[in-house]
Amino acid sequence: LIRPGDTDSTDSDNTDPDVNRIAGILGTGHTIVTSSSYVSGIVDLQNNQVAGNFQEGIYMVSTNATSQSAARLSNVALQGNGSVIPAYYLNLNVSGNQIVGNGNSVVAFPATGLVMRVGTTDGGFSYTYDGGYASDGFGNADRGGVIASVTGNIFNGNLGDDILVHSFTSTVDPGTGVSWTTPTSGTPVFDPTGYQSDPLARLDLILTGNVFDSVVFNNTSTILTPDGEVGAYYNNSDGTFKSRVNTPGTPEVEGPFNSATRRRNATRLASRYSTNVPLPPQPPLLNTHQEFLFPGMGNSTFRVREGSNTYTDGSSATGLLFLYDQPWLVGDPSLVDATFEASGVGFTGANIAGELPFGWGSF
Repeated sequence: LIRPGDTDSTDSDNTDPDVNRIAGILGTGHTIVTSSSYVSGIVDLQNNQVAGNFQEGIYMVSTNATSQSAARLSNVALQGNGSVIPAYYLNLNVSGNQIVGNGNSVVAFPATGLVMRVGTTDGGFSYTYDGGYASDGFGNADRGGVIASVTGNIFNGNLGDDILVHSFTSTVDPGTGVSWTTPTSGTPVFDPTGYQSDPLARLDLILTGNVFDSVVFNNTSTILTPDGEVGAYYNNSDGTFKSRVNTPGTPEVEGPFNSATRRRNATRLASRYSTNVPLPPQPPLLNTHQEFLFPGMGNSTFRVREGSNTYTDGSSATGLLFLYDQPWLVGDPSLVDATFEASGVGFTGANIAGELPFGWGSF
């Protein structure tokens, strides 16, 4: 468990529900640094035998919610009441381990080998900032999130799936601005006072050399998140800024969306699609503010560098584990700059304009 704003870096205020789950697991480094606004940690688990735990073998929760307890079992709802601005930074290395025979007492949770639950963090920036990734692509932290390396492990005999990765909303709703008008004439108004960029769930994952029975990197279960969706999102009403609506015959408010409460995917960067067909408002309207980025519309902040992985029966898992975006279809080949370039698991129910699916990018 890693959470900013908690000075108890050892979680001595919590009782682990299965002490054997962490007893005897030693790595080459374990460092936690905390403050009121951020927490950074390094967890290095190498060459261990993680076997026979009643609960999960390795269970990770990264969150902004300081009320989240390490003592909660995995089938208890995650907390989503953290602050918008704080950030966590976690480097997780799981290498050369045997993770076998765990989870025999787990109830109503789908995976028990390695579980990674990545919460939203590090928001509150300007309307011009896209949100950033967990790393610069070379192992150095960029924005709050998880940098993980899962390499050379053997998974077998765990109840349910061997690996599960998913995002969730760990903060309260971020704020928005006051007024933005785009008239055809006259005096326009742009007052973004109070605007906060959405916190994002960010994960950069290296996955190679592992052997497993079954894994879930494209979550379809809605019982794992506080909001009953397959991943992290925000949908507080904002038809002026973040989900600027298109009102026919009313150029004062002309935007790309048809619902002020669209579910803004919090595993995607903000974007205006400036490298393809830019999203409205556009000239000849006045005050279109081309620097304004709409949240949840761009590249996935869940990125993976995938090597060779194998199923227990010896068959190759390479290329079968992740639903990747297809940014090369139009515009800039490295950017999702059209909604149809975004791939992944969609929101439940009928998706409305601007509700992009939960997919993966690469780095």
